Amino acid sequence: MIRAMNRLLLAAFLLTTMAGCSDDDDPVSHSEPVGIHLAIADGDVNGTTGYDEKNINTESGNPYGEFAAAATEAIGGEPSRIVVDATTIEIADGSDVAELDSVFDGPIAVRFVMNGSDAEYEVATGVIEAGAGPGPFDLAVDFDSDGIPGEDYGDLATGSFKVVLEGEVAEGFTALETKADFEVVFTFTAYE
Repeated sequence: MIRAMNRLLLAAFLLTTMAGCSDDDDPVSHSEPVGIHLAIADGDVNGTTGYDEKNINTESGNPYGEFAAAATEAIGGEPSRIVVDATTIEIADGSDVAELDSVFDGPIAVRFVMNGSDAEYEVATGVIEAGAGPGPFDLAVDFDSDGIPGEDYGDLATGSFKVVLEGEVAEGFTALETKADFEVVFTFTAYE
């Protein structure tokens, strides 16, 4: 009798524990890849650094807006947490250059800048070296909205932020007097 009671208590404990974990650990909504088109021309280079920025919600079709709406609908409210699972960069169709290493030679970074506060959050980094090709090139991702203050999180959840691309340009890029077009692609996950 005592053994049967212990088994019931253990089973109840395990069910309660598993139910409690699933709400926080299971993703509610996975995005389709969210791409944004950025460009760096010779005039966008300051010293040895190339730079471009663009609001995430101005991309054709607003793919981030679609992700945010789908996550909100699935959850029944604003997600409590948004994570970037992967980020890639590649040369976009129609670019005047064909290889990433024609533009960059060294470290690059992708950041989110919140429209309300101008606070910057690093999302992904990488090092472009000779032979990188056109991409897609995987960047090391380190972005989780945990710890982002309320106003900034509100901007993140509603797509009120800029994507910034910055990197060390290759020697001779400015002499080309040309423009490089990139597609930066994020994979986001929203949690309840």
